[in-house]
Amino acid sequence: MTVTIRLSKLCDIPKLQRIQRAAFKPLYDIYNDEHSPYLRRFGELFKRMFFSREYHVFTILADRKITGSIIIKDLSGGDFTLTRISIFPQMQGRGIAARAIALAEALFPHAQRWIVLFPRDLDKNRRCYGKAGYCDTGKLERISERLTLCVYEKTAGEGTCGQ
Repeated sequence: MTVTIRLSKLCDIPKLQRIQRAAFKPLYDIYNDEHSPYLRRFGELFKRMFFSREYHVFTILADRKITGSIIIKDLSGGDFTLTRISIFPQMQGRGIAARAIALAEALFPHAQRWIVLFPRDLDKNRRCYGKAGYCDTGKLERISERLTLCVYEKTAGEGTCGQ
């Protein structure tokens, strides 16, 4: 399977919105988080795509079909955050996210550090980000009684964790 990414276009937003809702619905049902991407609407993606210099929204394609999105936030000073990765549920578990992460990172060669936060009890995310070279910082961010995020980081030029 060939995975590519491109800057998202206005015409992508409805499909990306549907994918995001489908991808995050199971997590919303578990955590009932009021900040869940499941609850985000058309306007949020639109604003990030066209009115923000710090956000970069990419469409993920698998074999030329829109399969998801990846949103990167430039924190300045060489730090970037993978703020959201959405993959259509039927396409998850096929390595698409890991490939999209690598492609997105390559677009920012000046990045010094990459950061990602995700629910600490999601082993599939832990494996995905670990394969992409991210390491557990041991930091936790409590969002609610049900939801605690763990923080993973990847520093430019480092190999695997602990090296």
